[in-house]
Amino acid sequence: MRSELPLLLAFLAILRPAAAICAPRNPTGFFDRDSTKSPAAAAAGNNNTPSPSRPAPAASTPPPQTPSVPQRPPASIGNHDALAQLCRHTDYADICVSSMEPFLAGAGAVDPAKLLILEMKAMRVKVQEALTKAGALANKPGMDSRSASYLQVCSDVYDDALDSLDAAEKALQVKDKGTLDSMLSGLITDFVTCEDGFDEADLASPMEADDGLLKKLGSNCLAFAELV
Repeated sequence: MRSELPLLLAFLAILRPAAAICAPRNPTGFFDRDSTKSPAAAAAGNNNTPSPSRPAPAASTPPPQTPSVPQRPPASIGNHDALAQLCRHTDYADICVSSMEPFLAGAGAVDPAKLLILEMKAMRVKVQEALTKAGALANKPGMDSRSASYLQVCSDVYDDALDSLDAAEKALQVKDKGTLDSMLSGLITDFVTCEDGFDEADLASPMEADDGLLKKLGSNCLAFAELV
């Protein structure tokens, strides 16, 4: 038995390497390409650092809008407010405002004295228009003699009104309140005189609307004269 022991050990030694050689190195049956790489290459291959993504474009923000600077209103806007306020002291506020608005530009700051000057200027324009109209009607072909004579009276009255306006303006400049009131009151009387002839003859006056407006302008002038 002891003589056979060395032979048995030698036989077993031969069998162990064979078993090691036959053992499969890749039991899965698939070839692993990474197993052939060097450790450095494998480490480099496993370092899958994602490339930095391109930043999303920032949302476009509209530029801040510069608030528009309000334009400075013309001086006549302030004058209009002052005009409307002072015209409340008259009996014909609407006519007061509308008659003087065309003369506000460049008038500067307004006060009762300034508005009295402007209202007399507005009246002068209307008196001149009435004078032209009365003269044209008096010379119109076919106009009856009585109406023509009354129209001539109106023309004379309008001439007197222009003179009264001149005197009133001078009285205002020298602060002659008595003369100022007298001249302005006389204006209203003049326009009534123009209508009297037609009324007495029971005729329709072609100057009725003109005289009606002029009397209202004269009343407004007297109201401003009281504030001066």
